Amino acid sequence: MASKIDEFWEILKAIEGKPSNITDSLNAIAQADRTKLDAYFTNVIDQASFSTTDYNRLRKALVNLFASHRTTVSASAKVSDAHSLSNSDLDELFRSFGYPHSTILKDFDNNPLEQKIQFFLNLVDLYKIKGTPQALVEVLQFYGITQLDIFEFFLEQDSSGNLIFNGIPVAGTSLNPSGFQMPFANVAAIDPHWLYTPQQILQLNQSNKINLPSKTPYIGVQPVVDVDGPEMSILVRKVQDQYAEYQATGTLVDDAEISYVGEVHSMLELYLSAVYTFNRQYNPGADSTSYVCYDGTNTSTIDIIEEYNLITGRPVTRAEQRIKLQQYYDLFTRQTPTNFLQTRTDAETILNSINPTLKAELDVALDLVALLNSLVKDLAIWVRNNIGLGFINFAFILPGIVEYFKDLKDVISFFKPYRARLLLLETMQIRNRLQNSILVEDMLGPIDMDVLIYDFMTANSLPCCGTGDIDSTSPIICVGESATRCTREFVTPPGSFTWKGSWTRDLLYSVNDVVSSGSDGIQYKCIQSHIAVDKFKPAAGVDWTLYWEDFGISDGPTDCGRWWPDQYHR
Repeated sequence: MASKIDEFWEILKAIEGKPSNITDSLNAIAQADRTKLDAYFTNVIDQASFSTTDYNRLRKALVNLFASHRTTVSASAKVSDAHSLSNSDLDELFRSFGYPHSTILKDFDNNPLEQKIQFFLNLVDLYKIKGTPQALVEVLQFYGITQLDIFEFFLEQDSSGNLIFNGIPVAGTSLNPSGFQMPFANVAAIDPHWLYTPQQILQLNQSNKINLPSKTPYIGVQPVVDVDGPEMSILVRKVQDQYAEYQATGTLVDDAEISYVGEVHSMLELYLSAVYTFNRQYNPGADSTSYVCYDGTNTSTIDIIEEYNLITGRPVTRAEQRIKLQQYYDLFTRQTPTNFLQTRTDAETILNSINPTLKAELDVALDLVALLNSLVKDLAIWVRNNIGLGFINFAFILPGIVEYFKDLKDVISFFKPYRARLLLLETMQIRNRLQNSILVEDMLGPIDMDVLIYDFMTANSLPCCGTGDIDSTSPIICVGESATRCTREFVTPPGSFTWKGSWTRDLLYSVNDVVSSGSDGIQYKCIQSHIAVDKFKPAAGVDWTLYWEDFGISDGPTDCGRWWPDQYHR
Protein backbone atom coordinates (compact mmCIF):
# COMPACT_ATOMS: atom_id res chain seq x y z
CA MET A 1 0.00 0.00 0.00
CA ALA A 2 2.85 2.31 0.86
CA SER A 3 4.34 1.87 -2.61
CA LYS A 4 1.04 2.92 -4.25
CA ILE A 5 0.85 5.99 -2.00
CA ASP A 6 4.45 6.86 -2.90
CA GLU A 7 3.61 6.45 -6.57
CA PHE A 8 0.57 8.72 -6.20
CA TRP A 9 2.66 11.52 -4.70
CA GLU A 10 5.30 11.10 -7.41
CA ILE A 11 2.56 11.44 -10.05
CA LEU A 12 1.20 14.54 -8.31
CA LYS A 13 4.67 16.11 -8.29
CA ALA A 14 5.06 15.39 -12.00
CA ILE A 15 1.67 16.99 -12.76
CA GLU A 16 2.71 20.08 -10.79
CA GLY A 17 5.93 20.31 -12.79
CA LYS A 18 8.23 19.25 -9.94
CA PRO A 19 11.08 16.68 -10.20
CA SER A 20 9.60 13.21 -10.03
CA ASN A 21 10.75 9.62 -10.22
CA ILE A 22 7.94 8.34 -12.43
CA THR A 23 8.67 6.92 -15.88
CA ASP A 24 8.36 8.90 -19.08
CA SER A 25 5.39 6.81 -20.22
CA LEU A 26 3.55 7.34 -16.89
CA ASN A 27 4.32 11.06 -17.01
CA ALA A 28 2.82 11.23 -20.50
CA ILE A 29 -0.38 9.56 -19.20
CA ALA A 30 -0.49 11.97 -16.24
CA GLN A 31 -0.13 15.06 -18.42
CA ALA A 32 -2.78 13.79 -20.83
CA ASP A 33 -5.24 13.15 -17.97
CA ARG A 34 -4.58 16.58 -16.50
CA THR A 35 -5.29 18.19 -19.86
CA LYS A 36 -8.62 16.32 -20.08
CA LEU A 37 -9.65 17.39 -16.56
CA ASP A 38 -8.60 20.97 -17.18
CA ALA A 39 -10.76 21.02 -20.31
CA TYR A 40 -13.67 19.56 -18.33
CA PHE A 41 -13.43 22.35 -15.72
CA THR A 42 -13.18 24.98 -18.46
CA ASN A 43 -16.17 23.71 -20.43
CA VAL A 44 -18.50 22.57 -17.61
CA ILE A 45 -17.64 23.85 -14.15
CA ASP A 46 -15.93 27.25 -14.51
CA GLN A 47 -18.11 30.36 -14.22
CA ALA A 48 -16.77 33.78 -15.14
CA SER A 49 -18.43 35.40 -12.09
CA PHE A 50 -16.50 33.12 -9.72
CA SER A 51 -13.09 33.54 -11.36
CA THR A 52 -11.24 34.80 -8.30
CA THR A 53 -7.71 34.16 -7.10
CA ASP A 54 -8.91 31.77 -4.41
CA TYR A 55 -11.11 29.88 -6.85
CA ASN A 56 -8.25 29.50 -9.35
CA ARG A 57 -5.95 28.13 -6.64
CA LEU A 58 -8.63 25.66 -5.54
CA ARG A 59 -9.34 24.76 -9.16
CA LYS A 60 -5.67 23.99 -9.80
CA ALA A 61 -5.44 21.83 -6.68
CA LEU A 62 -8.57 19.87 -7.60
CA VAL A 63 -7.50 19.35 -11.20
CA ASN A 64 -4.06 18.08 -10.13
CA LEU A 65 -5.54 15.85 -7.43
CA PHE A 66 -8.17 14.29 -9.68
CA ALA A 67 -5.62 13.90 -12.51
CA SER A 68 -3.29 11.99 -10.19
CA HIS A 69 -6.05 9.52 -9.27
CA ARG A 70 -7.14 9.23 -12.89
CA THR A 71 -3.53 8.50 -13.94
CA THR A 72 -3.35 5.41 -11.76
CA VAL A 73 -6.54 4.11 -13.37
CA SER A 74 -5.31 4.90 -16.91
CA ALA A 75 -1.94 3.26 -16.21
CA SER A 76 -3.64 0.13 -14.88
CA ALA A 77 -5.63 -0.13 -18.11
CA LYS A 78 -2.35 -0.27 -20.06
CA VAL A 79 -0.50 -2.62 -17.71
CA SER A 80 -0.39 -5.32 -20.39
CA ASP A 81 2.10 -3.16 -22.33
CA ALA A 82 5.57 -3.75 -20.89
CA HIS A 83 6.68 -0.32 -22.13
CA SER A 84 4.26 1.33 -19.71
CA LEU A 85 5.87 -0.29 -16.66
CA SER A 86 8.52 1.22 -14.45
CA ASN A 87 11.90 -0.34 -13.85
CA SER A 88 10.88 -1.50 -10.36
CA ASP A 89 7.63 -2.97 -11.72
CA LEU A 90 9.58 -4.95 -14.31
CA ASP A 91 11.94 -6.28 -11.63
CA GLU A 92 8.91 -7.43 -9.65
CA LEU A 93 7.56 -9.26 -12.69
CA PHE A 94 10.95 -10.91 -13.30
CA ARG A 95 10.98 -12.13 -9.70
CA SER A 96 7.47 -13.51 -10.11
CA PHE A 97 8.85 -15.64 -12.98
CA GLY A 98 11.61 -16.94 -10.70
CA TYR A 99 14.40 -14.81 -12.17
CA PRO A 100 16.03 -12.47 -9.59
CA HIS A 101 18.93 -11.03 -11.62
CA SER A 102 17.17 -8.40 -13.73
CA THR A 103 18.19 -5.57 -11.37
CA ILE A 104 21.61 -5.42 -13.07
CA LEU A 105 19.92 -3.91 -16.11
CA LYS A 106 19.10 -0.39 -15.00
CA ASP A 107 19.72 3.24 -15.78
CA PHE A 108 20.04 6.26 -13.51
CA ASP A 109 16.28 6.71 -13.19
CA ASN A 110 13.16 4.51 -13.03
CA ASN A 111 12.68 4.32 -16.80
CA PRO A 112 13.30 0.72 -17.92
CA LEU A 113 15.93 0.06 -20.57
CA GLU A 114 14.63 -1.14 -23.91
CA GLN A 115 16.79 -4.27 -23.78
CA LYS A 116 15.29 -5.05 -20.35
CA ILE A 117 11.78 -4.81 -21.78
CA GLN A 118 12.75 -7.08 -24.69
CA PHE A 119 14.41 -9.47 -22.24
CA PHE A 120 11.15 -9.74 -20.30
CA LEU A 121 9.12 -10.30 -23.46
CA ASN A 122 11.52 -13.14 -24.45
CA LEU A 123 11.77 -14.66 -20.97
CA VAL A 124 9.28 -17.44 -21.64
CA ASP A 125 11.09 -18.49 -24.83
CA LEU A 126 14.41 -18.43 -22.96
CA TYR A 127 13.00 -20.72 -20.30
CA LYS A 128 12.22 -23.21 -23.08
CA ILE A 129 15.91 -23.48 -24.00
CA LYS A 130 17.31 -23.02 -20.49
CA GLY A 131 20.38 -25.19 -19.91
CA THR A 132 21.58 -25.00 -23.52
CA PRO A 133 24.59 -23.07 -24.86
CA GLN A 134 22.27 -21.05 -27.10
CA ALA A 135 20.39 -19.80 -24.03
CA LEU A 136 23.64 -18.27 -22.71
CA VAL A 137 24.30 -16.54 -26.04
CA GLU A 138 20.85 -14.96 -26.15
CA VAL A 139 20.70 -13.98 -22.47
CA LEU A 140 24.13 -12.33 -22.37
CA GLN A 141 23.27 -10.25 -25.42
CA PHE A 142 20.58 -8.53 -23.35
CA TYR A 143 23.35 -7.65 -20.87
CA GLY A 144 25.49 -5.98 -23.53
CA ILE A 145 27.71 -8.93 -24.52
CA THR A 146 26.62 -8.89 -28.14
CA GLN A 147 29.52 -10.94 -29.51
CA LEU A 148 30.48 -14.14 -27.73
CA ASP A 149 31.18 -17.82 -28.28
CA ILE A 150 30.33 -20.79 -26.06
CA PHE A 151 32.70 -23.79 -25.78
CA GLU A 152 32.34 -27.30 -24.40
CA PHE A 153 35.56 -28.93 -23.21
CA PHE A 154 36.79 -32.48 -23.78
CA LEU A 155 39.67 -34.11 -21.94
CA GLU A 156 42.09 -35.64 -24.43
CA GLN A 157 45.76 -36.12 -25.27
CA ASP A 158 47.76 -33.87 -27.55
CA SER A 159 50.33 -35.10 -30.08
CA SER A 160 52.94 -35.39 -27.30
CA GLY A 161 50.69 -37.47 -25.09
CA ASN A 162 50.02 -34.68 -22.59
CA LEU A 163 46.51 -34.16 -21.21
CA ILE A 164 44.70 -31.07 -22.44
CA PHE A 165 41.21 -29.64 -22.30
CA ASN A 166 40.08 -29.14 -25.88
CA GLY A 167 37.37 -26.50 -26.26
CA ILE A 168 34.87 -27.10 -29.05
CA PRO A 169 32.65 -24.15 -30.08
CA VAL A 170 29.00 -25.13 -29.74
CA ALA A 171 27.19 -21.80 -30.03
CA GLY A 172 27.96 -18.13 -30.56
CA THR A 173 28.07 -15.21 -32.90
CA SER A 174 31.41 -15.81 -34.68
CA LEU A 175 31.56 -17.40 -38.11
CA ASN A 176 33.58 -20.62 -37.97
CA PRO A 177 35.35 -19.92 -34.64
CA SER A 178 38.52 -21.90 -34.01
CA GLY A 179 38.92 -24.35 -31.14
CA PHE A 180 40.45 -23.47 -27.81
CA GLN A 181 42.95 -25.66 -25.94
CA MET A 182 44.00 -25.34 -22.30
CA PRO A 183 46.71 -27.30 -20.43
CA PHE A 184 45.42 -29.78 -17.86
CA ALA A 185 47.03 -27.95 -14.95
CA ASN A 186 45.40 -24.60 -15.86
CA VAL A 187 41.96 -26.05 -15.18
CA ALA A 188 42.21 -29.03 -12.85
CA ALA A 189 44.66 -27.41 -10.43
CA ILE A 190 42.16 -24.69 -9.50
CA ASP A 191 39.12 -26.96 -9.36
CA PRO A 192 38.62 -28.59 -5.93
CA HIS A 193 36.20 -31.09 -7.48
CA TRP A 194 38.86 -32.62 -9.74
CA LEU A 195 40.06 -35.84 -8.07
CA TYR A 196 42.34 -37.61 -10.55
CA THR A 197 45.96 -36.70 -11.28
CA PRO A 198 47.24 -36.78 -14.89
CA GLN A 199 49.13 -40.02 -14.15
CA GLN A 200 46.00 -41.72 -12.82
CA ILE A 201 43.96 -40.60 -15.83
CA LEU A 202 46.54 -41.91 -18.30
CA GLN A 203 46.80 -45.19 -16.43
CA LEU A 204 43.02 -45.63 -16.44
CA ASN A 205 42.94 -44.81 -20.12
CA GLN A 206 45.50 -47.55 -20.84
CA SER A 207 43.55 -50.11 -18.83
CA ASN A 208 40.39 -49.24 -20.81
CA LYS A 209 38.40 -48.25 -17.73
CA ILE A 210 37.87 -44.86 -19.33
CA ASN A 211 38.35 -43.69 -22.88
CA LEU A 212 39.75 -40.42 -24.14
CA PRO A 213 38.58 -38.03 -25.39
CA SER A 214 36.05 -37.66 -22.57
CA LYS A 215 33.50 -34.90 -22.21
CA THR A 216 34.01 -32.71 -19.12
CA PRO A 217 31.51 -30.56 -17.19
CA TYR A 218 33.30 -27.36 -18.18
CA ILE A 219 31.62 -24.76 -20.36
CA GLY A 220 33.55 -21.74 -21.59
CA VAL A 221 32.16 -18.26 -22.21
CA GLN A 222 34.36 -16.18 -24.47
CA PRO A 223 33.27 -12.60 -25.22
CA VAL A 224 34.70 -11.28 -28.47
CA VAL A 225 35.87 -7.74 -27.79
CA ASP A 226 37.17 -5.24 -30.34
CA VAL A 227 39.93 -3.04 -28.96
CA ASP A 228 39.35 -0.55 -31.72
CA GLY A 229 36.05 0.90 -32.81
CA PRO A 230 33.99 4.07 -33.05
CA GLU A 231 32.57 4.05 -29.52
CA MET A 232 35.56 5.71 -27.87
CA SER A 233 35.59 8.56 -30.39
CA ILE A 234 31.83 9.06 -29.86
CA LEU A 235 32.23 9.06 -26.07
CA VAL A 236 35.10 11.56 -26.13
CA ARG A 237 33.12 13.84 -28.46
CA LYS A 238 30.18 13.79 -26.01
CA VAL A 239 32.59 14.63 -23.17
CA GLN A 240 34.07 17.54 -25.13
CA ASP A 241 30.61 18.86 -26.05
CA GLN A 242 29.30 18.52 -22.50
CA TYR A 243 32.25 20.44 -21.09
CA ALA A 244 31.76 23.19 -23.70
CA GLU A 245 28.07 23.37 -22.75
CA TYR A 246 29.01 23.59 -19.07
CA GLN A 247 31.39 26.46 -19.77
CA ALA A 248 28.68 28.28 -21.72
CA THR A 249 25.74 27.71 -19.36
CA GLY A 250 27.18 26.49 -16.08
CA THR A 251 24.68 23.59 -16.00
CA LEU A 252 25.00 19.82 -16.36
CA VAL A 253 22.45 17.05 -16.88
CA ASP A 254 22.57 14.32 -14.23
CA ASP A 255 22.30 11.12 -16.27
CA ALA A 256 25.08 8.85 -14.98
CA GLU A 257 25.15 6.84 -11.78
CA ILE A 258 28.42 6.75 -9.84
CA SER A 259 27.82 3.55 -7.92
CA TYR A 260 30.84 3.98 -5.63
CA VAL A 261 29.20 6.95 -3.91
CA GLY A 262 25.62 5.88 -4.68
CA GLU A 263 24.76 9.14 -6.43
CA VAL A 264 23.64 10.29 -9.88
CA HIS A 265 25.78 12.92 -11.57
CA SER A 266 26.55 14.01 -15.10
CA MET A 267 28.48 11.85 -17.53
CA LEU A 268 31.19 14.55 -17.58
CA GLU A 269 31.69 14.20 -13.83
CA LEU A 270 31.83 10.40 -14.15
CA TYR A 271 34.39 10.65 -16.97
CA LEU A 272 36.54 13.13 -15.06
CA SER A 273 36.36 10.92 -11.97
CA ALA A 274 37.62 7.93 -13.96
CA VAL A 275 40.48 9.92 -15.55
CA TYR A 276 41.42 11.50 -12.21
CA THR A 277 41.50 8.11 -10.46
CA PHE A 278 43.49 6.53 -13.30
CA ASN A 279 46.09 9.30 -13.10
CA ARG A 280 46.37 8.78 -9.32
CA GLN A 281 47.06 5.07 -9.77
CA TYR A 282 49.04 4.93 -13.03
CA ASN A 283 51.35 7.05 -15.14
CA PRO A 284 49.58 8.10 -18.35
CA GLY A 285 51.21 7.54 -21.71
CA ALA A 286 53.25 9.98 -23.74
CA ASP A 287 51.66 13.02 -25.32
CA SER A 288 50.66 12.91 -28.99
CA THR A 289 49.68 15.48 -31.56
CA SER A 290 46.09 14.20 -31.81
CA TYR A 291 43.52 12.25 -29.81
CA VAL A 292 40.59 10.02 -30.71
CA CYS A 293 37.42 12.12 -30.97
CA TYR A 294 34.64 12.18 -33.53
CA ASP A 295 34.90 15.48 -35.41
CA GLY A 296 32.09 15.16 -37.92
CA THR A 297 28.63 16.72 -38.04
CA ASN A 298 26.43 13.67 -37.51
CA THR A 299 24.63 13.40 -34.18
CA SER A 300 23.11 9.94 -34.67
CA THR A 301 25.19 7.09 -33.26
CA ILE A 302 24.01 4.83 -36.08
CA ASP A 303 25.18 7.33 -38.71
CA ILE A 304 28.56 7.78 -37.01
CA ILE A 305 29.13 4.03 -36.83
CA GLU A 306 28.20 3.76 -40.51
CA GLU A 307 30.75 6.48 -41.31
CA TYR A 308 33.39 4.65 -39.30
CA ASN A 309 32.73 1.29 -40.96
CA LEU A 310 32.79 2.87 -44.42
CA ILE A 311 36.12 4.61 -43.84
CA THR A 312 37.86 1.75 -42.04
CA GLY A 313 36.80 -0.86 -44.57
CA ARG A 314 39.53 -2.91 -46.19
CA PRO A 315 41.49 -0.83 -48.74
CA VAL A 316 42.66 -2.40 -51.98
CA THR A 317 45.52 -0.13 -52.97
CA ARG A 318 48.00 2.06 -51.16
CA ALA A 319 46.50 5.13 -52.80
CA GLU A 320 43.06 4.22 -51.43
CA GLN A 321 44.59 3.50 -48.03
CA ARG A 322 46.21 6.95 -47.92
CA ILE A 323 42.91 8.62 -48.82
CA LYS A 324 40.95 6.65 -46.21
CA LEU A 325 43.56 7.25 -43.53
CA GLN A 326 43.31 10.97 -44.13
CA GLN A 327 39.51 10.72 -43.92
CA TYR A 328 39.84 8.78 -40.66
CA TYR A 329 42.16 11.41 -39.15
CA ASP A 330 39.83 14.19 -40.30
CA LEU A 331 36.62 12.61 -38.96
CA PHE A 332 37.67 10.57 -35.93
CA THR A 333 40.57 12.50 -34.41
CA ARG A 334 41.20 16.03 -33.23
CA GLN A 335 44.38 17.97 -32.64
CA THR A 336 45.55 17.81 -29.02
CA PRO A 337 45.33 21.59 -28.39
CA THR A 338 41.52 21.34 -28.78
CA ASN A 339 41.24 18.95 -25.83
CA PHE A 340 40.30 20.60 -22.54
CA LEU A 341 42.35 17.91 -20.78
CA GLN A 342 45.92 18.91 -21.54
CA THR A 343 47.98 17.88 -18.50
CA ARG A 344 47.85 15.12 -15.92
CA THR A 345 46.29 17.42 -13.33
CA ASP A 346 43.57 18.94 -15.52
CA ALA A 347 40.97 16.26 -14.69
CA GLU A 348 41.54 16.82 -10.97
CA THR A 349 41.35 20.61 -11.29
CA ILE A 350 38.18 20.63 -13.40
CA LEU A 351 36.42 17.99 -11.28
CA ASN A 352 37.21 20.00 -8.15
CA SER A 353 35.82 23.11 -9.83
CA ILE A 354 32.59 21.40 -10.98
CA ASN A 355 31.90 19.21 -7.95
CA PRO A 356 34.35 19.51 -5.02
CA THR A 357 32.12 17.32 -2.84
CA LEU A 358 32.37 14.41 -5.28
CA LYS A 359 36.14 14.80 -5.53
CA ALA A 360 36.42 14.76 -1.73
CA GLU A 361 34.43 11.50 -1.64
CA LEU A 362 36.80 9.95 -4.18
CA ASP A 363 39.89 11.19 -2.34
CA VAL A 364 39.10 9.16 0.78
CA ALA A 365 39.02 5.88 -1.17
CA LEU A 366 41.72 3.52 0.11
CA ASP A 367 41.62 0.98 -2.72
CA LEU A 368 42.19 2.97 -5.93
CA VAL A 369 42.08 -0.13 -8.14
CA ALA A 370 38.62 -1.07 -6.84
CA LEU A 371 37.48 2.54 -7.25
CA LEU A 372 38.78 2.69 -10.81
CA ASN A 373 37.13 -0.63 -11.68
CA SER A 374 33.82 0.68 -10.35
CA LEU A 375 34.08 3.98 -12.26
CA VAL A 376 35.09 2.30 -15.51
CA LYS A 377 32.22 -0.15 -15.20
CA ASP A 378 29.81 2.75 -14.59
CA LEU A 379 31.21 4.46 -17.66
CA ALA A 380 30.77 1.30 -19.73
CA ILE A 381 27.16 1.02 -18.56
CA TRP A 382 26.54 4.64 -19.57
CA VAL A 383 28.02 3.95 -23.01
CA ARG A 384 25.93 0.80 -23.34
CA ASN A 385 22.74 2.63 -22.39
CA ASN A 386 23.35 5.83 -24.36
CA ILE A 387 25.54 4.92 -27.34
CA GLY A 388 24.88 1.28 -28.10
CA LEU A 389 25.05 -2.31 -26.92
CA GLY A 390 28.28 -4.23 -27.18
CA PHE A 391 30.62 -1.34 -26.39
CA ILE A 392 32.43 -2.91 -23.45
CA ASN A 393 36.05 -2.82 -24.52
CA PHE A 394 37.51 -0.35 -22.00
CA ALA A 395 35.51 -1.89 -19.14
CA PHE A 396 36.77 -5.31 -20.25
CA ILE A 397 40.43 -4.44 -20.77
CA LEU A 398 41.21 -2.41 -17.62
CA PRO A 399 39.57 -4.46 -14.82
CA GLY A 400 39.90 -7.80 -16.62
CA ILE A 401 37.32 -10.39 -17.52
CA VAL A 402 36.82 -11.73 -13.98
CA GLU A 403 35.98 -8.27 -12.63
CA TYR A 404 33.73 -7.47 -15.57
CA PHE A 405 31.80 -10.75 -15.23
CA LYS A 406 31.49 -10.53 -11.45
CA ASP A 407 27.86 -9.40 -11.71
CA LEU A 408 27.07 -11.74 -14.61
CA LYS A 409 28.17 -15.01 -13.01
CA ASP A 410 24.76 -15.41 -11.36
CA VAL A 411 23.07 -14.79 -14.72
CA ILE A 412 25.23 -17.44 -16.40
CA SER A 413 24.72 -19.89 -13.54
CA PHE A 414 20.93 -19.48 -13.87
CA PHE A 415 20.84 -20.33 -17.59
CA LYS A 416 23.88 -22.61 -18.01
CA PRO A 417 23.57 -26.38 -18.43
CA TYR A 418 22.92 -28.32 -15.24
CA ARG A 419 26.11 -29.21 -13.29
CA ALA A 420 28.27 -27.35 -15.82
CA ARG A 421 31.23 -25.43 -14.40
CA LEU A 422 32.11 -22.07 -15.86
CA LEU A 423 35.40 -21.08 -17.49
CA LEU A 424 35.82 -17.44 -18.54
CA LEU A 425 37.96 -17.10 -21.66
CA GLU A 426 39.50 -13.81 -22.78
CA THR A 427 39.89 -12.81 -26.38
CA MET A 428 40.50 -9.40 -27.89
CA GLN A 429 40.77 -8.61 -31.54
CA ILE A 430 41.79 -5.72 -33.74
CA ARG A 431 39.56 -5.53 -36.78
CA ASN A 432 40.49 -2.14 -38.20
CA ARG A 433 40.90 -3.26 -41.80
CA LEU A 434 42.18 0.15 -42.82
CA GLN A 435 45.38 -0.15 -40.79
CA ASN A 436 45.75 -3.92 -40.71
CA SER A 437 45.22 -5.14 -44.26
CA ILE A 438 47.37 -6.93 -46.80
CA LEU A 439 46.93 -4.83 -49.88
CA VAL A 440 46.16 -6.52 -53.18
CA GLU A 441 49.01 -4.74 -54.92
CA ASP A 442 51.43 -6.14 -52.30
CA MET A 443 50.57 -9.76 -53.04
CA LEU A 444 53.38 -11.91 -54.40
CA GLY A 445 53.46 -12.76 -58.06
CA PRO A 446 55.92 -13.31 -60.92
CA ILE A 447 57.96 -10.22 -61.82
CA ASP A 448 60.20 -10.13 -64.88
CA MET A 449 63.10 -7.73 -64.58
CA ASP A 450 66.67 -7.44 -65.81
CA VAL A 451 69.02 -6.32 -63.07
CA LEU A 452 72.63 -5.23 -63.57
CA ILE A 453 74.79 -6.40 -60.65
CA TYR A 454 78.20 -4.83 -59.94
CA ASP A 455 80.63 -7.16 -58.19
CA PHE A 456 83.73 -5.46 -56.79
CA MET A 457 84.80 -8.24 -54.44
CA THR A 458 87.04 -10.42 -56.63
CA ALA A 459 88.42 -13.73 -55.49
CA ASN A 460 92.05 -12.70 -55.98
CA SER A 461 91.57 -9.27 -54.36
CA LEU A 462 92.76 -7.60 -57.55
CA PRO A 463 90.85 -4.70 -59.03
CA CYS A 464 88.30 -5.69 -61.63
CA CYS A 465 89.05 -2.83 -63.97
CA GLY A 466 91.36 0.12 -64.63
CA THR A 467 92.91 2.69 -62.29
CA GLY A 468 91.43 5.58 -60.34
CA ASP A 469 88.72 6.20 -57.75
CA ILE A 470 85.04 5.46 -57.63
CA ASP A 471 82.83 8.07 -59.21
CA SER A 472 80.12 8.50 -56.51
CA THR A 473 77.96 10.86 -58.49
CA SER A 474 76.81 8.47 -61.21
CA PRO A 475 75.85 4.84 -61.58
CA ILE A 476 78.85 2.92 -60.30
CA ILE A 477 81.84 2.67 -62.54
CA CYS A 478 84.87 0.75 -61.32
CA VAL A 479 87.85 3.00 -62.00
CA GLY A 480 91.41 2.06 -61.04
CA GLU A 481 93.26 -0.28 -58.70
CA SER A 482 91.92 1.42 -55.59
CA ALA A 483 88.46 0.09 -56.46
CA THR A 484 89.08 -3.35 -54.98
CA ARG A 485 86.36 -2.45 -52.44
CA CYS A 486 83.56 -0.05 -53.17
CA THR A 487 82.89 2.63 -50.57
CA ARG A 488 79.59 3.72 -52.11
CA GLU A 489 77.50 2.10 -54.78
CA PHE A 490 74.72 3.67 -56.80
CA VAL A 491 72.67 1.34 -58.93
CA THR A 492 70.55 2.73 -61.71
CA PRO A 493 66.85 2.36 -60.78
CA PRO A 494 64.63 0.20 -62.96
CA GLY A 495 63.27 1.92 -66.02
CA SER A 496 59.98 2.93 -64.40
CA PHE A 497 61.80 5.09 -61.79
CA THR A 498 64.13 8.06 -62.07
CA TRP A 499 67.04 8.46 -59.66
CA LYS A 500 67.39 12.10 -58.53
CA GLY A 501 70.16 11.76 -55.96
CA SER A 502 69.87 13.47 -52.57
CA TRP A 503 66.69 15.39 -51.81
CA THR A 504 67.13 19.08 -52.64
CA ARG A 505 64.93 21.98 -51.61
CA ASP A 506 63.01 24.01 -54.26
CA LEU A 507 63.34 21.33 -56.97
CA LEU A 508 60.33 20.03 -58.90
CA TYR A 509 59.78 16.32 -58.27
CA SER A 510 57.52 14.15 -60.38
CA VAL A 511 55.80 10.83 -59.72
CA ASN A 512 58.30 7.88 -59.57
CA ASP A 513 61.29 10.13 -58.90
CA VAL A 514 63.57 8.46 -56.34
CA VAL A 515 65.73 10.37 -53.84
CA SER A 516 67.93 9.72 -50.84
CA SER A 517 67.07 11.60 -47.65
CA GLY A 518 70.42 12.38 -46.14
CA SER A 519 71.82 10.50 -43.15
CA ASP A 520 69.08 7.92 -42.68
CA GLY A 521 70.19 6.05 -45.77
CA ILE A 522 66.63 5.40 -46.92
CA GLN A 523 65.42 6.02 -50.45
CA TYR A 524 61.97 7.48 -51.12
CA LYS A 525 59.67 7.35 -54.14
CA CYS A 526 57.64 10.41 -55.15
CA ILE A 527 53.89 9.66 -55.28
CA GLN A 528 52.63 13.18 -56.12
CA SER A 529 54.26 15.97 -58.14
CA HIS A 530 55.29 18.98 -56.07
CA ILE A 531 57.87 21.69 -55.41
CA ALA A 532 60.24 20.59 -52.64
CA VAL A 533 59.83 22.56 -49.40
CA ASP A 534 60.92 21.67 -45.87
CA LYS A 535 57.54 20.33 -44.72
CA PHE A 536 57.54 17.90 -47.65
CA LYS A 537 61.07 16.58 -46.97
CA PRO A 538 60.99 12.77 -46.73
CA ALA A 539 60.96 11.44 -43.16
CA ALA A 540 61.49 14.94 -41.73
CA GLY A 541 58.69 17.23 -42.92
CA VAL A 542 55.29 17.25 -41.20
CA ASP A 543 53.42 16.43 -44.43
CA TRP A 544 56.03 14.29 -46.19
CA THR A 545 53.75 11.19 -46.41
CA LEU A 546 51.44 13.06 -48.78
CA TYR A 547 54.19 13.22 -51.40
CA TRP A 548 56.74 10.48 -50.67
CA GLU A 549 56.73 6.79 -49.93
CA ASP A 550 59.43 4.73 -48.20
CA PHE A 551 60.96 2.71 -51.02
CA GLY A 552 62.30 0.10 -48.63
CA ILE A 553 65.89 0.61 -49.81
CA SER A 554 68.81 1.48 -47.56
CA ASP A 555 72.41 2.45 -48.15
CA GLY A 556 73.47 -0.69 -46.34
CA PRO A 557 77.04 -1.22 -45.04
CA THR A 558 79.61 1.52 -45.33
CA ASP A 559 81.87 -0.54 -47.54
CA CYS A 560 79.44 -1.69 -50.16
CA GLY A 561 75.86 -1.19 -49.87
CA ARG A 562 73.03 0.42 -51.74
CA TRP A 563 70.65 -2.24 -52.93
CA TRP A 564 67.28 -2.19 -54.60
CA PRO A 565 64.50 -4.23 -52.97
CA ASP A 566 64.33 -7.97 -53.25
CA GLN A 567 61.51 -7.86 -55.76
CA TYR A 568 63.88 -6.42 -58.35
CA HIS A 569 66.16 -9.47 -58.05
CA ARG A 570 63.51 -12.07 -58.88
